[in-house]
Order: sequence, then structure tokens, then C-alpha cells
Amino acid sequence: MGITLIGILDVIVGLIFFFGGIALVVAIPIIANNPAGYKVDSNSFEFRLLTSWSGYTISGGLITLGIVDAGIGIGLLRGKHWAWKLAVILAFVSIAIDVITLMIKSHISNYGGSIIGVMIDAVILYYLYRPHVRDYFKKSVPTGMASSPE
Repeated sequence: MGITLIGILDVIVGLIFFFGGIALVVAIPIIANNPAGYKVDSNSFEFRLLTSWSGYTISGGLITLGIVDAGIGIGLLRGKHWAWKLAVILAFVSIAIDVITLMIKSHISNYGGSIIGVMIDAVILYYLYRPHVRDYFKKSVPTGMASSPE
């Protein structure tokens, strides 16, 4: 049941990242052409960052992450060993990003999301490393590979 929940959440989060990346690609030129109309300071660092090539790089990253995350979710739902490995890697990367975000944020009121993110990813990692969960995913490893070191 836990794997089903994590798999479904990965698919949902993947779709959110995917469509968020697409929305950003569409929004960048619209906001860039009329920043005052959207109450955006055209001199801000964020505006200059997002309206440069970096904005499209971020969009592409979100789209890619969305596809990967949805794929991991589908793999988890199907009990694929590769999906377990990628879910573990993604959880560690997410924790690292949340910790970095905590270190660079300037307003203490913004810490909540990063702290919650670390806690959620820690719970996911804990669950994925439970013996019964690891055994479930080892069943999908081709014969002869199950005893190989990870």
C-alpha cells in the first residue's frame, strides 16, 4: 500500500512539474513583454533571470523532471527495481536541494516548505529501505542479478 501511495504521488508530482514547466515556457515571453501589467519589477534579479536563457533552462529542467518523476511513479506501481533505485536517488537529491534552499533563504517565514520537504523525503527513504519493500523490488530483478551488490 505504501508503494502504491508513493507511486501515485510521484506520478502526480511529475505531472505538476511537467505542466508547470510548460506554463513557465508560455509565461516568460508574456510577462517579459508587459512586466508592469503583471506587477513585476523589471529590474529585479528574478525577472532578469527568468526572462533570459536561464528561464527556459529552468523550464526545460522542470519538464524533464516531470517526465522522470512520472516514469518513476509508474515503475514503482509496477514493482520495477530500477524505479526503486531512481526513487532513492531522487529523494536524496530532493533532500540536498531542500537543505541548500534552507541555507540561502533570507526570510525565516520561507523555511516551512523546505523543512516539510526534508521530512517527507526522509520518510520516503525510510520506507523504501524497509526490508519488505526492498524484497518486493528485488523480485523484479532478472535472475542472476538479485544477489549482485548494490
